[in-house]
Formats: sequence, structure tokens, C-alpha cells
Amino acid sequence: MTFGRRVFITGAESGIGEATATLLTASGYHVTPEWDNQVDALVNNLGFIHRGHFLDLTQSEFLEMLEQSVVHPFLLAQTAFRAMSERGGGRI
Repeated sequence: MTFGRRVFITGAESGIGEATATLLTASGYHVTPEWDNQVDALVNNLGFIHRGHFLDLTQSEFLEMLEQSVVHPFLLAQTAFRAMSERGGGRI
């Protein structure tokens, strides 16, 4: 399998994701704005944190943090793996 040049980066709008997108674009990769089953690589970068005091974190905020930082990246990685496997490979 020849590794393609289309990459999807979660959180590419700012911070580390934006820097990764800039670096990969400069290296000749095409950073796609949304996931599709033709993407050759996935950078799971998006995360969610609570910016307050630990004791002020509510259960619903904690569950939202888990959903955004663990569950969604896991499900996207599964989707990416399935799609990439059908096409002969890719990178996560």
C-alpha cells in the first residue's frame, strides 16, 4: 500500500492541531476540513478540559469531558480504521 496524502486532524483550528495542520500542509499533505472515508490519515488531537477548580467540576461537566476527550476520539479511530482497512491501510 502506498500511503496517501489526505489527512484529517481534529482540533486543527487552533493550538497543537493548527500547528500540526500547518506542518503537514507545508510537507505536501492535503488537510481535509471534515472526515470522509477517503482520508489516508487521522490525527486525533481534539480534547476538552475543565478550566475551573477540581471541586467545582460537576458530574455533567465531567461526563462531557470524557465524551469529548475519550469516547469521540475512540469512535472516530474505529471508523477510520474500518475505512482505511477496506482501502488497504492508512495511519492513525
